[in-house]
Amino acid sequence: MGRTLRSQRYTKAVVICHGKSELQITRYIYSNLHLPVKVYAKDNGRHSIQITSLINELNSTQFRNIDKFADEFSVEVSGTGKNKKLVNFKLFIIMDTDDCTEQQKKKYISAEMFSKHWLYEYI
Repeated sequence: MGRTLRSQRYTKAVVICHGKSELQITRYIYSNLHLPVKVYAKDNGRHSIQITSLINELNSTQFRNIDKFADEFSVEVSGTGKNKKLVNFKLFIIMDTDDCTEQQKKKYISAEMFSKHWLYEYI
């Protein structure tokens, strides 16, 4: 008797990493747990992304809109026009908070700093 194959839907994730150590931690986790994760870091972690420039990074080409993002990170999209949504997706941002003010840190932790970006609901 043959087995019936079931398609399983896993949440796909993209992780934005501050620098090299955050990138190494993320790679270790997703490779050992076999998670469907894509990682974004500047120059493979050689240059860090600061909290103060995180919004600029999210406004860069690959994060600018849902179509460019889906193409860049191979994420499934449902709907059309303004009703497009990413399917089974989460965006994680791992940052170092050493080089920011206490107010910037609070806005980062609460996700308030992302409230005007289209990716907000996925963070």
